[in-house]
Amino acid sequence: MIEIDATHTPYEVTDLDAGCLLGIVSQDSVRALKAVRRQLRLAHQWCVLNLVVDGGAAASWSDDPALASLEIDDILGGSGTPPVAAFAAEEFAVAANLTRQGAMSLLADTLDLHHRLPQLGRRSSCWKSRAGRPAGSRS
Repeated sequence: MIEIDATHTPYEVTDLDAGCLLGIVSQDSVRALKAVRRQLRLAHQWCVLNLVVDGGAAASWSDDPALASLEIDDILGGSGTPPVAAFAAEEFAVAANLTRQGAMSLLADTLDLHHRLPQLGRRSSCWKSRAGRPAGSRS
């Protein structure tokens, strides 16, 4: 199978020695972390563009029948985060190819990072923890 490396050079995967293979794996890991960081930044901007205005309805976890019986905060993000408009998560989910719960989780994470944990949000380790979780995971 032919692949393209970071310098846009084609190579055959089966022709790689161990050192080259690990180098490419490392490059892919860095690219994945950058993609997660970018996705969180884009998700935050989506939240900013979709804040609740004039008493409109807010997106909430209790809208989901699977989560309605759980004892969790109702709005996306924790206390101190601005409410995001209803259906913002669904629109984001379609564009990002996520489930509704995955998009809600991502939006909640970015709200928490920007409003409740701003110092953590500026550190690179938070992107790594998000990258290692399955989509839609809140733990």
